[in-house]
Amino acid sequence: TSGGLSSVAVLPLVNQGGDTADVYFSDGMTDELTNALAKLPGLKVASRTSAYSFKGKNADVGAIGRALNVQAVLEGTVRRAGNQLRVSAQLTSVSDGLALWSDTYQREVKDVFKVQDDIAGNIADALKLRLGTSAAQVSSTSRGTENLQAYDLYLRGLHFWNRRGDENLRRAISYFERAAASDPNYGRAYAGIASAYALLPEYTESPPADVLQRTKNAANRALAIDSGLAEAHTALGLASVHAWDWQNAEEQYRLALASDPRYATAHQWYGELLYHTGRVDSAIAHGRQAVALDPLAPAPGVAFTYALSLAGRCDESIPDIKKSIEFAPALALAHETLGVCYLSEGRFKEAALEMEIAARLSPNLALPQGELAYAYGMAGQKDRARTIVAELERRVRTEPRSTFALAIAELGIGEHDAALTALERAVALRDVGLTQFSILMDPKWQGLHGNPRWRRILQQMNLTEYAERVPGY
Repeated sequence: TSGGLSSVAVLPLVNQGGDTADVYFSDGMTDELTNALAKLPGLKVASRTSAYSFKGKNADVGAIGRALNVQAVLEGTVRRAGNQLRVSAQLTSVSDGLALWSDTYQREVKDVFKVQDDIAGNIADALKLRLGTSAAQVSSTSRGTENLQAYDLYLRGLHFWNRRGDENLRRAISYFERAAASDPNYGRAYAGIASAYALLPEYTESPPADVLQRTKNAANRALAIDSGLAEAHTALGLASVHAWDWQNAEEQYRLALASDPRYATAHQWYGELLYHTGRVDSAIAHGRQAVALDPLAPAPGVAFTYALSLAGRCDESIPDIKKSIEFAPALALAHETLGVCYLSEGRFKEAALEMEIAARLSPNLALPQGELAYAYGMAGQKDRARTIVAELERRVRTEPRSTFALAIAELGIGEHDAALTALERAVALRDVGLTQFSILMDPKWQGLHGNPRWRRILQQMNLTEYAERVPGY
C-alpha cells in the first residue's frame, strides 16, 4: 500500500520526441513537477541535482530510492509534436518495486500547465497525504506565469543555466530576457537573469564589477514582483560576495533561506560566505544542511568538505569526497578538494596525485595548476613546482585571471614576497579566485599573517573586522 509514504524523487522525464531541441522541455516539465511537489505540505522531494545524476542511466528503482533516501520514484516520458503533447508518468514504490499509480495525458501544448497540475495532484492522492493546499494551487504559484511563450523561453534558459560555462550562461540570459519581455510580470524570469549574471565571473573574463549592477537590476525587479523568490536573493548574495560586500551577502542569503529553507544552493553559498569570514563551525552546519538536501550534487559536497578541512576535520569527509569522485570521476573540483584535504593532513604526495588529476581534467583553468605547484613544493618536488610557476608567469601576461593561481604556486616554492606581489595584483584585479577558497582561514597562508602587506590585503577585501574575531589570528 502507499499509506505512510512521505518522500519522492522526480527522475528526469525522458524526451521521446526525437528532437533534441525539445530536451529543455522535458527537463523543464521535470523541474516544474519537482517544484510543485516540493511545496506540498508533508512531502519531502529529492533535489533536482541529485535526481538528475541518474539521467540516462538504467539504474534499479530500489538503488535510486536508497541513494536519494526516498520511498517512491516518479518516472515518465514526454513527447511533443507540433501542438500535441503526450506525457506518461508512473509512481513506483522503492521498497517492493510495485507501481503505486500511472497515467498518460494527451493534450494540446497550451494545456501544459493543466497537465502538470493534474500529475502533481494525482501523485499527492497516491501518496495519501493530508494536504492543506491543492496541488493545482501550489504548482501555479511555483510557476509564476500563465503565459505559455514566456514559460517556454524560461525553460530553455533554465536548461542552459544548469549546464554552466561561459557560452551556456550567455544563452541562458538571452532566453530569460526574452521570457521577461514576453511576460513583464514573470518574476522567475528576472531571477533567472540575475542568477546567470551572478555566476558569469566564475566562468568568464567578465569582471565582477561589470555584472554586479546587471545582477542587482534583475534581482530587484524579480523581488518587486515576488518578494519570496529565494533564487533572486541568492543571486544578490553571490554578487555581493564577488564585490566583497560580506554583510549584504549574508543578509541576502538569510532572506533566501527564510523564503525557502529547503533551497540547497542558498545553504551551500551561505556556508561558503561563513568560511570566507572566519566562521568555520557555522559554515560546516550550513554545508551539512546543503548536502542533506542535495546528497548527490557534487558542489555542496565539495564546499562542505572544504569547510571541514579548514577545521582540521578532513577525516570526517574524505570517505564522502571519495564517493563523489566515484560518482563523478571527471569533476576536477572534487579531486582538487580531496587534494586540499590531504595537504591539511600533511599527506603531500597523495595531495600532488589528486592535484595532477584535477589539472589534467581542467587544462584551461589556472587554479588547479597553482594548487598542483603548491602540492609539489610541499612534497619536496621543487623543480616540478618551479616549472609550473614559470608557466603561470607567462600565462598571467595574457590571462590576468591566472594571478591568484600564481600566488598559490609561488607560496609552494617558499617565495613569500613573490606570492604577496601576485596576491596584491589579484586583489587589484578583483580576481574571482579570491572568493573560491578562504583567504582568511586557509592554513597555507598562515606564514604571511604577520606581514603588513597581508594585513593590507585583508583590509582591501573588507576582511579585517572578521580576522579580528578569529581567536589567535
